[in-house]
Amino acid sequence: MKLFITLLISSFISLWSCSSETTERNKPVPTFKTGTYTHTAFHSKERGKVAFNVYLPPNWSKDNATEYPLMILMHGQGEDEFTFLQTLTDSSLNHWMNKGLLAEEFVIIALRGGKNTNEMQWYSKPNEAMITSNAPNELRAYAHKNFHTSMKSSQISVLGHSRGATGALNFALYFPDKFASVVSSAFVSDYAIERLKQASNQNLAAILASKMPIYMLIGSKDQYVLNNNRTGSPTMSAFFESKGIQHQFKVIENKSHRLSELWEYPTNLNCLQFCVQSWK
Repeated sequence: MKLFITLLISSFISLWSCSSETTERNKPVPTFKTGTYTHTAFHSKERGKVAFNVYLPPNWSKDNATEYPLMILMHGQGEDEFTFLQTLTDSSLNHWMNKGLLAEEFVIIALRGGKNTNEMQWYSKPNEAMITSNAPNELRAYAHKNFHTSMKSSQISVLGHSRGATGALNFALYFPDKFASVVSSAFVSDYAIERLKQASNQNLAAILASKMPIYMLIGSKDQYVLNNNRTGSPTMSAFFESKGIQHQFKVIENKSHRLSELWEYPTNLNCLQFCVQSWK
């Protein structure tokens, strides 16, 4: 009897799980407005539900003759898919595009890194697959289908802050043929230094051949540097120099670790321009 009840409960849980997943997948696609952000989610085969904000430029059209380049934004520990929206407001993006400060229009997707953003890592296997794969149920194909973005790696950039900066460098070094450019803002995850050095040594030939531009920046008043003696950014910059890996490293004066401060104008615009210039 106990065995029967146990099997019955297990079957119910399994059916409920499948039903919930099917319901999630079959939710109608929201209406995506131009010149602003829309919050939604898609179902990744590798990671499950992935929440994100997407920005479509003012003149975006699915019938546009050419596909749109894509910028992928990755937040830091304990933050979420809304973090970058505070420093990359839709009004600023619209202004920069309308004034020609950004040479072309593009789509931005600000991802959530996992259910528990205090514990997630962007270099987890599910996140790596979700972001780098061209498979039908992953980010690139989803964005291509819904937002008319390019599937070409030469038109996809990744930008990360703090723990997201760790992820950005991870993608640059482990997947050098998957991105046009990478921006690492406030990399202070010293525990990942050896991992990144290992990736550099392991894939050095491919990294050098790709000539992928890497931009690293950190605030001169970053509290993790000042209070915890974190040396991740300058250490990796020096290591890149020793290996001949193309990159730029800049210390932003009088700025802390917080993205809202580190990415105050014109730094936010400069980071976007850096990526736009890398697209082919």
